[in-house]
Amino acid sequence: AAMGAAAAPAQALRAAPQTQARGATLAYEHNISIETDKELLPTRLREIEAACNADRASGCTVLDVALQSHQDLPSGHIRMRLAPAGVGPLISLAGKDAKVTGRNTRAEDLAEPVADTERQLALLSLHRDRLTEFMKSKDIKVDQLITVSKELATVQSQIDSHGTQRANLRRRIDTDLLTINLSLPSR
Repeated sequence: AAMGAAAAPAQALRAAPQTQARGATLAYEHNISIETDKELLPTRLREIEAACNADRASGCTVLDVALQSHQDLPSGHIRMRLAPAGVGPLISLAGKDAKVTGRNTRAEDLAEPVADTERQLALLSLHRDRLTEFMKSKDIKVDQLITVSKELATVQSQIDSHGTQRANLRRRIDTDLLTINLSLPSR
């Protein structure tokens, strides 16, 4: 009976990461702590890594994986970035025949950086368009053309940089960061 009571919270922790609607500008991070047997730990870490690499639907990417052994006591962790739908199955795999001892999910609101980036892109695009129109003028002198061309190149470089920043923000919003820590049971 005591074992069944202890298993109920662990199964609740394995449930889907979010039941509420996901925010349009929230970037989610999940940290899971799992205790497992000494013999199973390295195998489970490899299984999680293989499952992530095979998960095309969630676009899972392994960012960091480590297996340590201190005084013959193994521990390990794996960090992945993937679509939200893939988080639950990987947590279930990691918790199979093991005990989920901790779970932390946090969300960072990226609304302000997204809005700032969009605003900068709009302003820079407008500036680029005006410079392009100015260059089409038949009255433009060579020295003015050179100055406008340099400014246009600078503006285009800034647009490219902000475009990369926007793509990185979008990736953080569209995918979740999942860290699974594996350790031996504390006795």
